Amino acid sequence: MLILLYGPTIDTIRHLRVADVTADGDDTTILLATDPALVPPRVATMITSQIAHRQNMATAANPTSPWLFPGQRAGHPITYQQLLDRIHELGPNVRPARSAALRELVLTIPAPVLTTILGYTAATLDRHVSQSGTPWLAYATRHG
Repeated sequence: MLILLYGPTIDTIRHLRVADVTADGDDTTILLATDPALVPPRVATMITSQIAHRQNMATAANPTSPWLFPGQRAGHPITYQQLLDRIHELGPNVRPARSAALRELVLTIPAPVLTTILGYTAATLDRHVSQSGTPWLAYATRHG
Protein backbone atom coordinates (compact mmCIF):
# COMPACT_ATOMS: atom_id res chain seq x y z
CA MET A 1 0.00 0.00 0.00
CA LEU A 2 2.87 2.38 0.70
CA ILE A 3 4.07 2.03 -2.89
CA LEU A 4 0.60 2.67 -4.27
CA LEU A 5 0.09 5.74 -2.05
CA TYR A 6 3.48 7.42 -1.90
CA GLY A 7 5.75 5.70 -4.42
CA PRO A 8 8.73 5.07 -2.13
CA THR A 9 11.51 2.77 -3.27
CA ILE A 10 11.77 -0.78 -1.97
CA ASP A 11 14.93 0.27 -0.16
CA THR A 12 13.09 3.10 1.61
CA ILE A 13 10.34 0.72 2.73
CA ARG A 14 12.70 -1.98 3.95
CA HIS A 15 14.59 0.55 6.08
CA LEU A 16 11.49 1.86 7.84
CA ARG A 17 11.59 1.56 11.61
CA VAL A 18 8.66 1.16 13.96
CA ALA A 19 9.62 4.59 15.35
CA ASP A 20 8.95 6.08 11.88
CA VAL A 21 5.23 5.46 12.45
CA THR A 22 3.48 7.88 14.79
CA ALA A 23 -0.12 7.66 15.95
CA ASP A 24 -1.53 10.84 17.46
CA GLY A 25 -5.23 10.63 18.14
CA ASP A 26 -6.99 9.86 14.88
CA ASP A 27 -3.95 10.71 12.77
CA THR A 28 -1.14 8.35 11.85
CA THR A 29 1.97 9.50 10.03
CA ILE A 30 4.94 7.70 8.53
CA LEU A 31 8.38 9.16 8.06
CA LEU A 32 9.64 8.26 4.59
CA ALA A 33 12.14 11.14 4.38
CA THR A 34 12.46 14.43 6.29
CA ASP A 35 8.81 15.31 6.90
CA PRO A 36 6.10 12.82 7.89
CA ALA A 37 3.33 11.77 5.51
CA LEU A 38 -0.23 11.48 6.76
CA VAL A 39 -1.51 7.91 6.40
CA PRO A 40 -5.16 7.22 5.51
CA PRO A 41 -7.03 5.39 8.33
CA ARG A 42 -7.36 2.05 6.48
CA VAL A 43 -3.65 2.01 5.67
CA ALA A 44 -2.86 3.07 9.24
CA THR A 45 -4.74 -0.02 10.42
CA MET A 46 -2.58 -2.19 8.13
CA ILE A 47 0.61 -0.60 9.43
CA THR A 48 -0.51 -1.04 13.04
CA SER A 49 -1.22 -4.69 12.30
CA GLN A 50 2.22 -5.07 10.72
CA ILE A 51 3.83 -3.63 13.85
CA ALA A 52 1.87 -6.01 16.08
CA HIS A 53 2.56 -9.09 13.94
CA ARG A 54 6.05 -8.55 12.52
CA GLN A 55 7.77 -11.66 11.23
CA ASN A 56 11.17 -12.85 12.47
CA MET A 57 10.64 -11.51 16.00
CA ALA A 58 10.72 -14.87 17.79
CA THR A 59 14.44 -15.55 17.48
CA ALA A 60 16.59 -14.97 20.54
CA ALA A 61 18.64 -12.31 18.76
CA ASN A 62 15.72 -10.35 17.29
CA PRO A 63 13.02 -9.72 19.95
CA THR A 64 13.59 -5.97 20.09
CA SER A 65 14.13 -5.33 16.40
CA PRO A 66 13.44 -1.69 15.50
CA TRP A 67 12.57 -2.53 11.88
CA LEU A 68 9.01 -2.32 10.58
CA PHE A 69 9.99 -5.28 8.37
CA PRO A 70 12.61 -7.22 10.34
CA GLY A 71 14.96 -9.50 8.47
CA GLN A 72 16.01 -13.03 9.24
CA ARG A 73 19.44 -11.79 10.33
CA ALA A 74 19.32 -10.25 13.78
CA GLY A 75 19.56 -6.49 13.76
CA HIS A 76 18.92 -6.19 10.02
CA PRO A 77 15.83 -5.24 8.05
CA ILE A 78 14.27 -7.55 5.51
CA THR A 79 16.41 -7.93 2.40
CA TYR A 80 15.54 -6.10 -0.78
CA GLN A 81 14.76 -9.36 -2.59
CA GLN A 82 12.61 -10.78 0.23
CA LEU A 83 10.50 -7.64 0.33
CA LEU A 84 10.22 -7.53 -3.45
CA ASP A 85 9.11 -11.18 -3.46
CA ARG A 86 6.43 -10.43 -0.83
CA ILE A 87 5.14 -7.50 -2.86
CA HIS A 88 5.03 -9.59 -6.04
CA GLU A 89 2.99 -12.23 -4.18
CA LEU A 90 0.37 -9.52 -3.63
CA GLY A 91 0.30 -8.65 -7.31
CA PRO A 92 1.51 -5.15 -8.08
CA ASN A 93 4.40 -4.61 -10.44
CA VAL A 94 6.56 -2.26 -8.39
CA ARG A 95 8.02 0.12 -10.98
CA PRO A 96 4.74 1.03 -12.75
CA ALA A 97 2.91 1.26 -9.41
CA ARG A 98 5.55 3.59 -7.97
CA SER A 99 5.58 5.75 -11.13
CA ALA A 100 1.77 6.00 -11.15
CA ALA A 101 1.74 7.03 -7.49
CA LEU A 102 4.38 9.70 -8.07
CA ARG A 103 2.59 11.06 -11.14
CA GLU A 104 -0.61 11.34 -9.14
CA LEU A 105 1.13 13.00 -6.20
CA VAL A 106 2.85 15.65 -8.32
CA LEU A 107 -0.56 16.68 -9.64
CA THR A 108 -1.76 17.61 -6.16
CA ILE A 109 1.32 18.42 -4.06
CA PRO A 110 4.14 20.79 -5.03
CA ALA A 111 7.35 18.94 -5.95
CA PRO A 112 9.44 20.87 -3.38
CA VAL A 113 7.09 19.65 -0.64
CA LEU A 114 7.23 16.09 -1.96
CA THR A 115 11.03 16.09 -1.79
CA THR A 116 10.83 16.46 1.99
CA ILE A 117 8.02 13.93 2.37
CA LEU A 118 9.26 11.24 -0.02
CA GLY A 119 12.98 11.88 -0.22
CA TYR A 120 13.14 12.00 -4.02
CA THR A 121 15.32 14.60 -5.69
CA ALA A 122 13.72 17.60 -7.33
CA ALA A 123 14.95 16.33 -10.72
CA THR A 124 13.16 13.00 -10.25
CA LEU A 125 9.92 14.69 -9.27
CA ASP A 126 10.24 17.20 -12.11
CA ARG A 127 10.46 14.25 -14.52
CA HIS A 128 7.21 12.90 -13.07
CA VAL A 129 5.63 16.36 -13.37
CA SER A 130 6.50 16.40 -17.10
CA GLN A 131 5.22 12.84 -17.57
CA SER A 132 1.96 13.72 -15.84
CA GLY A 133 1.40 16.48 -18.38
CA THR A 134 0.98 19.17 -15.74
CA PRO A 135 3.75 21.74 -15.58
CA TRP A 136 4.34 23.44 -12.24
CA LEU A 137 3.04 26.78 -13.41
CA ALA A 138 -0.34 25.13 -13.97
CA TYR A 139 -0.37 24.08 -10.30
CA ALA A 140 0.11 27.68 -9.17
CA THR A 141 -2.72 28.78 -11.47
CA ARG A 142 -5.13 26.08 -10.22
CA HIS A 143 -4.30 26.39 -6.52
CA GLY A 144 -3.12 29.96 -6.16
